[in-house]
Amino acid sequence: MLRLWIRTFGKEFYKQHAGLLLIIFYALFGWMKSGDITGYLHAILVALCSTPITIAVWCLFMFLYGIKALVFVLQKLSTPVYSFVQNSCAAKKKDQLKSWTGLYLILLFPALLISLSIVVTAIVYHYYMNALIMSIVIILIVWGLIKATFR
Repeated sequence: MLRLWIRTFGKEFYKQHAGLLLIIFYALFGWMKSGDITGYLHAILVALCSTPITIAVWCLFMFLYGIKALVFVLQKLSTPVYSFVQNSCAAKKKDQLKSWTGLYLILLFPALLISLSIVVTAIVYHYYMNALIMSIVIILIVWGLIKATFR
């Protein structure tokens, strides 16, 4: 079931949002020389994990990106083309939960990758409270998205 959902929802989501993601990536790294990217990325990660304000801004971004993914999924579910998802409600609750979790992890992958990098950087630089807050926010966002669509 998860493979089908990734092929339908995941591919369509990234088709629609590829331009936005590329613009953000280019804005962050497009003007850099190739040798400077690792140092620049390290500086961004340390800056993001070092203060509660930047953690809060990133968490707000994660929340908005999660809302964007939720709105996308709900819009698709309201169309007749995606009526097969309603049939998946006959599956076991455990299988449905795994499928929704996998789908949202795929849809949120770019933001989750950066978030997990921030958590690891925060732990390395001993910002344990910021790492804990970020981990809790990640879990709450994914759980909230699953709860909003799980039937």
